Amino acid sequence: MSEDFRYRAEGDLFFILNQTVQAVQQHLENMGKSLVDYNLSDVLDSCSDVMNPTRDITDALNAPTPSELINARKKLNTTQRAAYKEIITHVKNNKGVHSL
Repeated sequence: MSEDFRYRAEGDLFFILNQTVQAVQQHLENMGKSLVDYNLSDVLDSCSDVMNPTRDITDALNAPTPSELINARKKLNTTQRAAYKEIITHVKNNKGVHSL
């Protein structure tokens, strides 16, 4: 498991450790257990909560995007298409919401 994270993290040891511990914790939670059940709460506590996405967020990010949503842009009317293009331009250029 840590090999997968090592490949993605390119040597960031903290990231590798954190992701490995979180993945093990998630697997244990799926079985109704926790690292705490194995007296490893100190390992769990040492990991950053910043990199601890909830399972719902992880599942949503890994879920495939339905084709009807991908193709929805083609069904926009002229006004909607103009608004969409403006929003996408701001997103791509990191302009933020305030400049819309």
